[in-house]
Amino acid sequence: MKHFFFTVLLVMGWHCSNNCFMHAQENTSGPFQYKDTNSILKAIEYARDLLDSLPAQAKTILNHTSRHSKEMHFNDGAALSLTLSGKILIAEGRYQEAVSSMQQALQYGPSAGYLWYVYNNMGNAYNYSGQLELAADAYMQAIDHMPERSDEVVPLCYVYTNFCTVLYQLGQYDKALIYIDKALPVAKAEKQYDAYASLLGLKALNYAYKKDKLRAELYFDTALAFARKFKDYRNEYNILMNKSNFLLQTGNAPKALAVLQEGKNVFHHNFLKLSDTLKFLRAMGQTYLQLDKTREAEQYLLQAWQAARQMPKERLWLSQKLSEVYEKTGNAGRSLAYLQEHLRLKDSVQGKEIALAVTGIETRYRSAEKDKQIAQNQLLISNQKRKIARKNLWIATVTGTAGLLALLFTGIYFFLRQKNKLLTSRQKIAQLHARIEGEEEERRRIAQELHDGINSQLVGIRGCLDALGHNHPAVQASGHFGMMQQMLNNTTADLRQTAHNLWPLAIIQKGLVAAIRDFCSQLNKQGQLRIEYQAYGDFDQLDTYLSLNILRIVQELLHNVVKHAAATEAVVLLNNHARNISLIVVVNVCVIDQARLNNGSGLKSVD
Repeated sequence: MKHFFFTVLLVMGWHCSNNCFMHAQENTSGPFQYKDTNSILKAIEYARDLLDSLPAQAKTILNHTSRHSKEMHFNDGAALSLTLSGKILIAEGRYQEAVSSMQQALQYGPSAGYLWYVYNNMGNAYNYSGQLELAADAYMQAIDHMPERSDEVVPLCYVYTNFCTVLYQLGQYDKALIYIDKALPVAKAEKQYDAYASLLGLKALNYAYKKDKLRAELYFDTALAFARKFKDYRNEYNILMNKSNFLLQTGNAPKALAVLQEGKNVFHHNFLKLSDTLKFLRAMGQTYLQLDKTREAEQYLLQAWQAARQMPKERLWLSQKLSEVYEKTGNAGRSLAYLQEHLRLKDSVQGKEIALAVTGIETRYRSAEKDKQIAQNQLLISNQKRKIARKNLWIATVTGTAGLLALLFTGIYFFLRQKNKLLTSRQKIAQLHARIEGEEEERRRIAQELHDGINSQLVGIRGCLDALGHNHPAVQASGHFGMMQQMLNNTTADLRQTAHNLWPLAIIQKGLVAAIRDFCSQLNKQGQLRIEYQAYGDFDQLDTYLSLNILRIVQELLHNVVKHAAATEAVVLLNNHARNISLIVVVNVCVIDQARLNNGSGLKSVD
């Protein structure tokens, strides 16, 4: 999959305004009397208003509301208390604990009016912790459980925004653009300009990914104008952070620094989370490093390092940047220490290149220490200076030679190992391809026999039956005669359809995209399911057998939807990326006949 060229893709979305699901309550001070569910909801609303300004006090109130809700068996109260407690943990950077809090909230089975809110905040926790796939699943659950009342349309915009943000981080830019275009008119119609600004910012990132610098800057500026007009400081801050990263990637570090200074001014207007602070510190450190201002870069990167104590993924990036800073300043010891920490955190296939860099730094570090020791003892051992210099030269030569030989043998080993893996994989692919071709050839042969053999015989039988009816009107007038004709016609039609399914000629004549479109059109005509079909990319050069398998997967999935799910709409998305093909089928499933689904073999054949 192609990756977006930004080093950090900052999350821009709202994490859904708490006012979306609660009615405003009168804020009162003093202890609450938890007599009934209404008093608990009032306390929860009061704690919600304190989340940003007094999180410790809000946490205490939520602990009380959670305990009293459990005692009263008030599941919504317990779920909301745990969810808001999770929001506090997110602000503190304790993302795994926040996920656990949301999972506990789900165990209380909150009503439909609150379920989407729990899932949305769970998606936020996964998002900030870097678990993007889980975040996408949680946001999809939030979208699926959104209430359908017209006054709940606005929250849907925010959840869509969060979902699109994760899709961008996963590199699914075209899919994200589809959801952005769906959410933009809704946000504008409801006059939700904060959501509208966030969606414009995401669209700017899309143009930045496509290297359309002019449009990217235009959309960034338009999004900032909306955020500033309505004093949406958090959104303005996130857009500025994204714009600065875009400018850094295009090599315009001075302009990026000016944008970050604007972000710094916005930073002091609002209570921002730990993740927001970390974004700013990272961006400033990277900008000063690009400007070769190592002292300022070190200051901001160290602050970020301290703030990211419980965030290993962030420290992975920071350790590399700090190593670069200290290497530029000639501090080989600290550079080595941070690069070793980077090695410990990374644990990936790039270890060989990093190990080589560590070896170089370690060699320079030891040489520097040796030179320092020689300089300190120069007056005392001047008579042995030449001997020590020759010894050091010999050690360096042997060490360098040994390192080069080790690197050479290691490279040869990994090359041969990779070559063997590649050969084995190619053999397996060839065997699988031969098997598939054999199966498809057998299907083609059976289809040909059905069409030319049995079907021709049925046509002959139908001709004889028609002649019998013509010669014997009394027989033709019989009801059984008409029934036989109808049964014969149905059998002929079913046989023709079976032969077509075994070897669909549309693949050869029209291609994969047209064949799937024809199949969706046939299902649309039946009236049970309305299908929207979109295909992106070039499929003309695909292997015929691969096209047949993709068509059969689509047929099996949509047939299962019709048979086992009470769905009325479906979306089929077919994408041909540079290295892979993705097929996505989305349906508005309400009920699934699990017993019939488990007894069938269709999905097993798809697997």
